[in-house]
Amino acid sequence: MPRAATIALVHRPLQVECACGNLELSLQERVVAQTEHGLVAGRVVRPPREVEQAAGRVVRRLTAQDEEHLAHLKILDAKAFLYAKRRIRERGMAMRLLSVRHRFDAKQATFFYLAEQRVDFRDLVRELAYQLRIRVEMRQVTQREAPQLLDGLGPCGRRLCCSGHIRGFQPVTVRMAKVQGISLNPGKLSGCCGKLKCCLRYEADGYAEYHKGLPKRGARIRCCDGLEGKVVAHQYVRRITLVARDDGEVVPVP
Repeated sequence: MPRAATIALVHRPLQVECACGNLELSLQERVVAQTEHGLVAGRVVRPPREVEQAAGRVVRRLTAQDEEHLAHLKILDAKAFLYAKRRIRERGMAMRLLSVRHRFDAKQATFFYLAEQRVDFRDLVRELAYQLRIRVEMRQVTQREAPQLLDGLGPCGRRLCCSGHIRGFQPVTVRMAKVQGISLNPGKLSGCCGKLKCCLRYEADGYAEYHKGLPKRGARIRCCDGLEGKVVAHQYVRRITLVARDDGEVVPVP
Protein backbone atom coordinates (compact mmCIF):
# COMPACT_ATOMS: atom_id res chain seq x y z
CA MET A 1 0.00 0.00 0.00
CA PRO A 2 1.28 3.51 -0.80
CA ARG A 3 2.40 5.85 1.94
CA ALA A 4 0.41 9.07 1.71
CA ALA A 5 -0.43 12.27 3.57
CA THR A 6 -3.72 14.17 3.51
CA ILE A 7 -3.26 17.54 1.82
CA ALA A 8 -5.75 20.42 2.12
CA LEU A 9 -5.60 22.32 -1.16
CA VAL A 10 -5.10 26.07 -1.17
CA HIS A 11 -7.16 26.92 -4.24
CA ARG A 12 -10.33 25.07 -3.21
CA PRO A 13 -11.88 23.56 -0.04
CA LEU A 14 -10.79 20.01 -0.78
CA GLN A 15 -8.55 17.43 0.88
CA VAL A 16 -6.62 14.88 -1.17
CA GLU A 17 -4.58 11.81 -0.25
CA CYS A 18 -1.16 12.33 -1.86
CA ALA A 19 1.59 9.73 -2.02
CA CYS A 20 4.79 11.01 -0.42
CA GLY A 21 7.13 8.00 -0.54
CA ASN A 22 9.78 8.24 2.17
CA LEU A 23 9.37 12.00 2.53
CA GLU A 24 8.75 12.91 6.18
CA LEU A 25 6.04 15.56 6.49
CA SER A 26 4.71 17.23 9.63
CA LEU A 27 1.27 18.68 10.30
CA GLN A 28 0.57 22.08 8.71
CA GLU A 29 3.69 21.80 6.54
CA ARG A 30 3.11 23.36 3.12
CA VAL A 31 3.80 21.34 -0.02
CA VAL A 32 3.33 21.29 -3.78
CA ALA A 33 1.47 18.25 -5.10
CA GLN A 34 0.38 16.82 -8.44
CA THR A 35 -3.32 15.88 -8.50
CA GLU A 36 -6.15 15.53 -10.99
CA HIS A 37 -6.58 19.29 -10.59
CA GLY A 38 -3.03 19.84 -11.85
CA LEU A 39 -0.09 21.17 -9.87
CA VAL A 40 -1.47 22.50 -6.57
CA ALA A 41 -0.24 23.94 -3.30
CA GLY A 42 -1.56 22.75 0.03
CA ARG A 43 -0.84 22.00 3.66
CA VAL A 44 -0.56 18.70 5.48
CA VAL A 45 -3.62 18.08 7.67
CA ARG A 46 -2.89 14.40 8.36
CA PRO A 47 0.64 12.95 8.56
CA PRO A 48 1.93 10.21 6.25
CA ARG A 49 0.62 6.67 6.77
CA GLU A 50 -0.26 3.70 4.61
CA VAL A 51 -3.47 4.06 2.58
CA GLU A 52 -5.23 1.84 0.08
CA GLN A 53 -5.10 4.39 -2.73
CA ALA A 54 -3.62 7.85 -3.29
CA ALA A 55 -5.22 10.43 -5.57
CA GLY A 56 -2.10 12.54 -5.99
CA ARG A 57 1.62 12.81 -5.40
CA VAL A 58 3.65 15.22 -3.27
CA VAL A 59 6.20 16.88 -5.55
CA ARG A 60 8.18 18.95 -3.02
CA ARG A 61 8.01 21.07 0.07
CA LEU A 62 7.03 24.66 -0.56
CA THR A 63 10.12 26.73 -1.41
CA ALA A 64 10.74 30.46 -0.99
CA GLN A 65 10.08 30.87 -4.71
CA ASP A 66 6.78 29.02 -4.33
CA GLU A 67 5.82 31.34 -1.46
CA GLU A 68 6.42 34.36 -3.69
CA HIS A 69 4.34 32.73 -6.41
CA LEU A 70 1.46 32.15 -3.97
CA ALA A 71 1.63 35.78 -2.87
CA HIS A 72 1.36 36.79 -6.53
CA LEU A 73 -1.64 34.47 -6.97
CA LYS A 74 -3.39 36.17 -4.04
CA ILE A 75 -3.03 39.49 -5.84
CA LEU A 76 -4.51 37.93 -8.98
CA ASP A 77 -7.34 36.47 -6.86
CA ALA A 78 -8.18 39.90 -5.44
CA LYS A 79 -8.13 41.61 -8.85
CA ALA A 80 -10.29 38.91 -10.44
CA PHE A 81 -12.73 39.03 -7.51
CA LEU A 82 -13.21 42.80 -7.71
CA TYR A 83 -13.67 42.74 -11.49
CA ALA A 84 -16.11 39.81 -11.42
CA LYS A 85 -18.09 41.30 -8.53
CA ARG A 86 -18.47 44.60 -10.40
CA ARG A 87 -19.62 42.88 -13.60
CA ILE A 88 -22.10 40.70 -11.68
CA ARG A 89 -23.59 43.83 -10.11
CA GLU A 90 -23.73 45.67 -13.43
CA ARG A 91 -25.40 42.71 -15.12
CA GLY A 92 -27.94 42.45 -12.29
CA MET A 93 -27.25 38.76 -11.76
CA ALA A 94 -28.92 37.08 -8.75
CA MET A 95 -25.76 35.59 -7.29
CA ARG A 96 -23.28 36.43 -4.56
CA LEU A 97 -19.61 36.00 -5.36
CA LEU A 98 -17.74 34.58 -2.37
CA SER A 99 -14.18 34.00 -3.46
CA VAL A 100 -11.83 33.54 -6.40
CA ARG A 101 -8.98 31.03 -6.28
CA HIS A 102 -6.33 30.67 -8.97
CA ARG A 103 -4.80 27.28 -9.54
CA PHE A 104 -1.10 27.00 -8.75
CA ASP A 105 -0.14 27.12 -12.43
CA ALA A 106 -2.23 30.33 -12.82
CA LYS A 107 -3.92 28.94 -15.94
CA GLN A 108 -7.34 28.53 -14.35
CA ALA A 109 -9.38 30.29 -11.67
CA THR A 110 -12.42 29.03 -9.81
CA PHE A 111 -15.16 31.52 -8.94
CA PHE A 112 -17.20 30.38 -5.94
CA TYR A 113 -20.68 31.84 -5.56
CA LEU A 114 -24.00 31.52 -3.73
CA ALA A 115 -27.33 31.63 -5.54
CA GLU A 116 -30.86 30.65 -4.56
CA GLN A 117 -31.83 29.78 -8.12
CA ARG A 118 -30.08 28.61 -11.24
CA VAL A 119 -28.06 31.38 -12.88
CA ASP A 120 -27.17 31.65 -16.57
CA PHE A 121 -23.58 32.89 -16.38
CA ARG A 122 -22.34 31.81 -19.82
CA ASP A 123 -21.84 35.37 -21.06
CA LEU A 124 -20.09 36.29 -17.81
CA VAL A 125 -17.73 33.32 -18.14
CA ARG A 126 -16.79 34.32 -21.68
CA GLU A 127 -16.14 37.89 -20.58
CA LEU A 128 -14.03 36.83 -17.60
CA ALA A 129 -12.01 34.40 -19.69
CA TYR A 130 -11.35 37.11 -22.30
CA GLN A 131 -10.47 39.87 -19.84
CA LEU A 132 -8.40 37.77 -17.42
CA ARG A 133 -6.83 35.49 -20.05
CA ILE A 134 -7.48 32.34 -18.03
CA ARG A 135 -9.80 29.37 -17.98
CA VAL A 136 -12.82 30.12 -15.79
CA GLU A 137 -14.73 27.66 -13.63
CA MET A 138 -17.93 28.80 -11.89
CA ARG A 139 -18.66 26.71 -8.81
CA GLN A 140 -21.88 27.08 -6.83
CA VAL A 141 -21.62 26.32 -3.12
CA THR A 142 -24.31 25.70 -0.53
CA GLN A 143 -25.03 27.84 2.50
CA ARG A 144 -23.26 25.24 4.63
CA GLU A 145 -20.15 25.20 2.43
CA ALA A 146 -19.71 28.99 2.35
CA PRO A 147 -18.04 29.36 5.80
CA GLN A 148 -15.73 26.46 4.93
CA LEU A 149 -14.58 28.45 1.92
CA LEU A 150 -14.27 31.82 3.65
CA ASP A 151 -12.85 30.49 6.95
CA GLY A 152 -13.28 32.28 10.26
CA LEU A 153 -13.79 31.81 14.00
CA GLY A 154 -16.73 30.12 15.66
CA PRO A 155 -18.56 31.23 18.84
CA CYS A 156 -16.06 29.12 20.82
CA GLY A 157 -13.21 31.34 19.64
CA ARG A 158 -11.54 28.58 17.65
CA ARG A 159 -11.22 28.16 13.90
CA LEU A 160 -14.37 26.88 12.20
CA CYS A 161 -14.44 23.07 12.24
CA CYS A 162 -15.51 22.88 8.59
CA SER A 163 -12.50 24.88 7.40
CA GLY A 164 -10.12 23.24 9.85
CA HIS A 165 -10.29 19.49 10.30
CA ILE A 166 -13.66 18.18 9.09
CA ARG A 167 -13.58 16.12 5.91
CA GLY A 168 -17.08 16.19 4.45
CA PHE A 169 -20.29 17.15 6.20
CA GLN A 170 -22.14 14.63 8.36
CA PRO A 171 -25.85 14.89 9.28
CA VAL A 172 -26.56 16.93 12.41
CA THR A 173 -29.97 16.76 14.10
CA VAL A 174 -31.79 18.55 16.92
CA ARG A 175 -31.94 15.21 18.74
CA MET A 176 -28.17 15.43 19.23
CA ALA A 177 -28.68 18.67 21.16
CA LYS A 178 -31.55 17.21 23.18
CA VAL A 179 -29.58 14.17 24.34
CA GLN A 180 -26.81 16.49 25.57
CA GLY A 181 -29.24 18.70 27.46
CA ILE A 182 -28.40 21.76 25.37
CA SER A 183 -30.93 24.59 25.25
CA LEU A 184 -32.89 24.43 22.00
CA ASN A 185 -32.25 28.08 21.25
CA PRO A 186 -31.78 28.45 17.46
CA GLY A 187 -29.28 31.24 18.00
CA LYS A 188 -27.05 28.99 20.09
CA LEU A 189 -27.49 25.84 18.01
CA SER A 190 -26.80 27.50 14.66
CA GLY A 191 -23.33 28.03 13.25
CA CYS A 192 -22.03 30.73 10.91
CA CYS A 193 -23.79 29.01 8.00
CA GLY A 194 -27.19 29.25 9.68
CA LYS A 195 -27.38 25.45 10.00
CA LEU A 196 -26.91 23.28 13.10
CA LYS A 197 -23.34 23.38 14.39
CA CYS A 198 -21.11 20.52 13.29
CA CYS A 199 -19.74 20.20 16.84
CA LEU A 200 -23.11 18.94 18.10
CA ARG A 201 -22.05 15.55 16.72
CA TYR A 202 -18.82 15.25 18.67
CA GLU A 203 -20.17 14.04 22.02
CA ALA A 204 -23.68 13.01 20.99
CA ASP A 205 -22.82 9.29 20.81
CA GLY A 206 -21.18 9.41 24.24
CA TYR A 207 -24.23 11.06 25.79
CA ALA A 208 -26.59 8.59 24.08
CA GLU A 209 -24.56 5.64 25.37
CA TYR A 210 -24.45 7.10 28.88
CA HIS A 211 -28.22 7.58 29.00
CA LYS A 212 -28.91 3.94 28.11
CA GLY A 213 -30.37 2.16 31.12
CA LEU A 214 -30.71 5.35 33.17
CA PRO A 215 -34.12 6.37 34.52
CA LYS A 216 -35.76 9.16 32.55
CA ARG A 217 -36.06 12.65 33.95
CA GLY A 218 -39.16 12.83 36.14
CA ALA A 219 -39.10 9.12 37.01
CA ARG A 220 -39.35 8.12 40.66
CA ILE A 221 -36.54 5.97 42.03
CA ARG A 222 -35.40 4.59 45.38
CA CYS A 223 -32.00 5.80 46.56
CA CYS A 224 -29.42 3.58 48.23
CA ASP A 225 -30.39 4.95 51.66
CA GLY A 226 -33.95 3.77 51.14
CA LEU A 227 -35.51 7.19 50.54
CA GLU A 228 -37.46 7.77 47.34
CA GLY A 229 -37.20 10.73 45.01
CA LYS A 230 -37.64 12.07 41.50
CA VAL A 231 -34.91 12.29 38.85
CA VAL A 232 -34.34 15.95 37.96
CA ALA A 233 -31.17 15.79 35.83
CA HIS A 234 -28.29 13.69 34.52
CA GLN A 235 -24.77 15.14 34.54
CA TYR A 236 -22.73 13.43 31.86
CA VAL A 237 -19.34 14.91 32.74
CA ARG A 238 -19.59 14.07 36.45
CA ARG A 239 -21.37 10.77 35.70
CA ILE A 240 -24.06 11.39 38.31
CA THR A 241 -27.84 11.67 38.46
CA LEU A 242 -29.49 14.41 40.53
CA VAL A 243 -32.46 13.18 42.54
CA ALA A 244 -34.95 15.39 44.40
CA ARG A 245 -35.90 13.33 47.45
CA ASP A 246 -39.25 13.51 49.15
CA ASP A 247 -37.71 15.41 52.06
CA GLY A 248 -36.83 18.25 49.65
CA GLU A 249 -33.09 17.59 49.43
CA VAL A 250 -31.44 17.21 46.01
CA VAL A 251 -28.69 14.60 46.14
CA PRO A 252 -26.21 13.33 43.53
CA VAL A 253 -26.43 9.61 42.84
CA PRO A 254 -23.62 7.81 40.95
